[in-house]
Amino acid sequence: MQRLVSFLTTLGSKNSCTMDKELGFLEKINHRDISAYKILYEEYYNALVMYSVNFVGRLNVAEDIVQELFVAIWEKRITFLSFVSFRVYLYNAVRNASIDYCRRQQANNAKFQQKERETLEQIPDQTNIERKILLEEELR
Repeated sequence: MQRLVSFLTTLGSKNSCTMDKELGFLEKINHRDISAYKILYEEYYNALVMYSVNFVGRLNVAEDIVQELFVAIWEKRITFLSFVSFRVYLYNAVRNASIDYCRRQQANNAKFQQKERETLEQIPDQTNIERKILLEEELR
């Protein structure tokens, strides 16, 4: 997915959005104004990625989580007027998506470990094989 801004831009923005500005931008986004979307993206992207990294521990996964959130915002063009703050919404959404990712990873790891144990249990024990061979030789 092509990024709208480089990850190397500074974390803090000089044009910090106030709640009134956020609502204005959100209204413009709901009317398909790509420039307003870019401004909000540039304002929050880097900080949200760093926030997500604290949960998931991997930069590329954190970037994906934040990008998916912004894609959903653009595609759904949800009206956020009922939220206390768009910033709070973004951080909560990133936190929840990051926690969901960690839970999925944990479940996948548990499934993998169970499969590994089952596979190892199916492999014959070397000492049992040696005993079987010795018994067969004794019986001859």
